[in-house]
Amino acid sequence: MLGTAPRAATLRASRPEPVLHQEHEKSDARDATEQTSLERHWGRIRGRVGGILICLLAAWAYAPLILSGVFGSGASAVLPDARDAERFFFEPHQSDAVLVLLIAGGLLWRRRDRFRALPARSAPLAAGCAFAAALGLGIWARLNAAEDLMVLSLIAVILGFALAARGAAGVRVLAAPLVALLFAIPIPGRLQNEIIWHLQLWSAAGAHGLLTALGLDVSREGLLLTRGDAGFLVIESCSGFRSMHILLLVTLVLRDLFELRRHAALLFLAAPGVAMLLNGVRIAWIVWGAEPNASAEEHVGQGLAVLGVGTLVLFGLAWWMQRKAADPALASVSRAPAPSQVASPAMPAPALRMLLGALAILGSIPLLLAPWPPPQRALL
Repeated sequence: MLGTAPRAATLRASRPEPVLHQEHEKSDARDATEQTSLERHWGRIRGRVGGILICLLAAWAYAPLILSGVFGSGASAVLPDARDAERFFFEPHQSDAVLVLLIAGGLLWRRRDRFRALPARSAPLAAGCAFAAALGLGIWARLNAAEDLMVLSLIAVILGFALAARGAAGVRVLAAPLVALLFAIPIPGRLQNEIIWHLQLWSAAGAHGLLTALGLDVSREGLLLTRGDAGFLVIESCSGFRSMHILLLVTLVLRDLFELRRHAALLFLAAPGVAMLLNGVRIAWIVWGAEPNASAEEHVGQGLAVLGVGTLVLFGLAWWMQRKAADPALASVSRAPAPSQVASPAMPAPALRMLLGALAILGSIPLLLAPWPPPQRALL
């Protein structure tokens, strides 16, 4: 009995050691978790600061494009009035730069998680060519005082960053914003005039056919609709070109919201038809009401009505196409985790350096270069 006492004492003395070891492990695990959480927190802060810096540099680099979209069409420098709104809804040659930039920015923001979730792959040669093209287009736009051409430079910058950070897969993810930016590129004058001329003829013919179907005595000669002693000329601003342009942008947004794949082409084909149909109804309404000289406020109301109804029609079509494309058999199948739930690889430092450098150089171009003087023609 006396010989067992030291053994028991030894066992009791040795029991706390595993407990102390487990406590040390838990403390190390907590320290590691806190360190990881702190690193993630500072990583998010650095990412936000970097994003703000990129946005500021982009705003500085493409300030001429933004300002030309706001003030380049003769709009009021203080507050827009009814005439400015009327030009926005109906003037075929009105700039869409600001509207397109807002839509493209929204599409970029919606796809940011999907872009970051892609594996870090780079196409340095293609990215370098894209950034070089962006700088060349920026210089050319500055020398020719053609701010609209800066859209091509912006497209090249986004394309270069996508190639440098995520390769070809990144370009596919950012395809929708890139397509949206194409709508800010001005159509060549002769081609645009030809398109507007045919739209005027089709709008006049559509309004005349609708009024005739309703039993009204309306005659048509080219673009002139006559009812009694009143004549209504379908001018360029009544061609429906602007409503078609804006509804195509709305279609691009709806395609992204509803994530349409197979039926996206049908939705894009439907947009011009919806725009022309509503424009014909608007012209028929004006002729039926015998109000050839509507005020700017009335024109703004008509433009809002056309865009509102057109957006609702396209929204309904997109919703129906999504329901039609849905497969009930796949409802019970577990989906892949959302991009925000997947560990996203960090943006490669070379891609960020190339982007920041390109934006800084583009922002410095107006300070370093002056536009070429307009050619002087000698009088004969």
